[in-house]
Amino acid sequence: MERTVIIPLLFGVLPACGQEVWTMERCMQYAVEHNHEVRLQALALDDRHALRLQAVGAFLPQVEASTSGQYNFGRAIDPETNTYTDVSTFYNGYGLSASLPVFDGMRRLHELRMARADVLMGRSGLQAERDRVALAVMQSYADVLYYQGTVEMTERKQAQSRLMLRQTEVMFEVGTKGLPDMAQMRAQLAADDLELTRQQNLLSQAMLRLRQEMALDTASVALRLAPLGQALPPVPSDASQSVDVCLPELMQARYAVESARHAYRAARSRLFPSLGVGAGISTTYYKTLHAAGASPFQAQLRHNAGEYVYASLSVPLFGRLHALTQIRRQRNAVLMAQERLTQKEQEMRRLLAEADMEREGSRRETLQAEARVEADSLALSLASRQYELGACSPLDVSASASQLWQSRAQLLRSRLTCMLKDRLSRYYRGESLWTE
Repeated sequence: MERTVIIPLLFGVLPACGQEVWTMERCMQYAVEHNHEVRLQALALDDRHALRLQAVGAFLPQVEASTSGQYNFGRAIDPETNTYTDVSTFYNGYGLSASLPVFDGMRRLHELRMARADVLMGRSGLQAERDRVALAVMQSYADVLYYQGTVEMTERKQAQSRLMLRQTEVMFEVGTKGLPDMAQMRAQLAADDLELTRQQNLLSQAMLRLRQEMALDTASVALRLAPLGQALPPVPSDASQSVDVCLPELMQARYAVESARHAYRAARSRLFPSLGVGAGISTTYYKTLHAAGASPFQAQLRHNAGEYVYASLSVPLFGRLHALTQIRRQRNAVLMAQERLTQKEQEMRRLLAEADMEREGSRRETLQAEARVEADSLALSLASRQYELGACSPLDVSASASQLWQSRAQLLRSRLTCMLKDRLSRYYRGESLWTE
């Protein structure tokens, strides 16, 4: 009979009909959509897309069009006779050119691959930030449920103390209880009032943290949480300690290694010669000011037009050790990225082992706490009965009630911890935290 009363306390009060309920998954989704760090990561990912587009554009030819106009006053060279003249002239030139690098030591290819790895790293970083926010919301959600349960348990304990005080006052009137008993019961009720206020304050703080994690600043939005299920998660059949290779943090570290390798190869390519080709066309228009008889504009553009092609070869000989310094730094960047990847893999394995250990520990604590709640409930019932018969003091009843409150709170904490750690363990093994 007692257990059927305890179970609702462990998982909160069901909200009234017609009121909006926020599940844990919905709180996670809302937090991910409105978190500022997630939005910053999304903007950083867009920057990486732009850099990849820039790397793709390096393979396309560069085309330029130019025009110029020039007035000459005083001594100048006549373009028609190639002699000096002191007449004022107007000179107009047009040009169109295209150039394309043919070989650059595979630098552009490595920069493109590096940009692609950076995009994948940015996507993994965005997902890792989303998961971090979701994990924080999950913990805050469980804290709110815990303090909602402790507030309800304290209210029940307070109601029981008030009932015991009334019973003691009646027994005092008939002469079976004295003033010390009644004073002790009043002190117990005052202690319950104080504990209820403290638990309500803790609940308000936990609710505030949850709102902050969700970026839910609107006070007008009532945040009513859905209770978690009362059944413990099943014992997993797969007890392996291997983390999933697709975890966002691991993928981010691996793409960082790939990006560093391509950056190193791009730096080495600066030691190779570079070859480029180009072609162009140009024409001019010339007119002596204040003089008649100049050739028409269209005719000059056609007659003065010229085409050209060229090839350029650049061989690096000595660049003040700049290229060697860059190569050395990029090689160190590759080694550091590999060390970070190894460190991240070890950290993920450690977190998985801790989650599994805490889950199993909380499972055993939950089973033991259930038995303790039954025993403490029976002890409180017997102490209350003995108090009515005058066989025990109010201190014994108060101690039994406090012991039952602590055992119920421990049961609630153990059950929530077991559920959270089970979800965290499944996340490290590749299961999504929430469904979008």
